[in-house]
Amino acid sequence: MGSSRFPMEVTAVGLLKHGRQKTCMLSVCWSDQTQVLIYRTLEEFRTLHKGLKRKFPIESGLLKKADRTLPRFRGKREGWAHSGEAMWSRQSLPS
Repeated sequence: MGSSRFPMEVTAVGLLKHGRQKTCMLSVCWSDQTQVLIYRTLEEFRTLHKGLKRKFPIESGLLKKADRTLPRFRGKREGWAHSGEAMWSRQSLPS
C-alpha cells in the first residue's frame, strides 16, 4: 500500500504550444533513480499549486515567509506565458 518512492528532483524541460493551449514538460527524478517525463497544461499546474498551498499553509509561507518551501508559481500575471522562461528553473525537493 504505502510506497517508499518519493520525488528527489523536478526540472522544467520544455514548453509545447498547441493553438492557445500551452503544455509544460517536467522531468521527475525519483528516489529509486527512475526518471519520468510528465506533460501538464499550465492550468493543471495552477490548480495543483493552489491545492498544495491550501493543504500545506506553513510550507507555502502563510505564517512566516522564511518557512516557505513550496516554490512560487510564476504564471501569466508575472509574464511567464509570454517570455518563454521556465516556471521553476531547477527545484530540488527537500528530503
